[in-house]
Amino acid sequence: MRTMYLILQEPRNKKTAVEEQLVQEVERLKAKVETGKACFLEKYKECQRLHKQIRQLRAAALDQNFDLSKRLSENKIIYDALQREKENMERENDLLKRENSRLLSYMGLDFDSLPYQAPTSDQGGAGQNPRLVYGNPYSGIQESSAPGQLSIKKCPTCNSDLADDIFDPTLEQQHMQSLCLNCPICDKVFPAKEKQIFEDHVFCHTL
Repeated sequence: MRTMYLILQEPRNKKTAVEEQLVQEVERLKAKVETGKACFLEKYKECQRLHKQIRQLRAAALDQNFDLSKRLSENKIIYDALQREKENMERENDLLKRENSRLLSYMGLDFDSLPYQAPTSDQGGAGQNPRLVYGNPYSGIQESSAPGQLSIKKCPTCNSDLADDIFDPTLEQQHMQSLCLNCPICDKVFPAKEKQIFEDHVFCHTL
């Protein structure tokens, strides 16, 4: 009987040993899974942190690019405005140079066109004004002792002869106005023959 009992008990013991081994293996695998799970969670958190950092870097790069584009656009606007101002100043400078040249030319011609009164021996120095010898607009007046001879003088603008008994002050003023162009802004007077200079001068006031 004892031998039979031992024979029957042996498979049961083997089964118990196998079950214990299986339980140990399961426990080992569970521990390994837990360790792998913890490692996976750690790696996952690291990946999330890196993704967040990448998104922040991208956002910062986009903001920087936007700021650079905005500053570039503003600088371009400023540059274009300065370029237009420079071109306007260059055009104005050219106009002023042309006007200056024409005015200098005009002043030279007008200065040369003024009559020159040479001193004569019969006039003497007592009744002569030395400051009006050259450039006196009324130096063309010729006086005569004959009562019937007209007194003639030169127009300082057009150099034409004016008779005192024909042109009264009103007619003389009208004659002068017909030969002059008055600037409506600064009241500067230009001869009618210098119409282009007059127009350029008026145009400069609009710049």
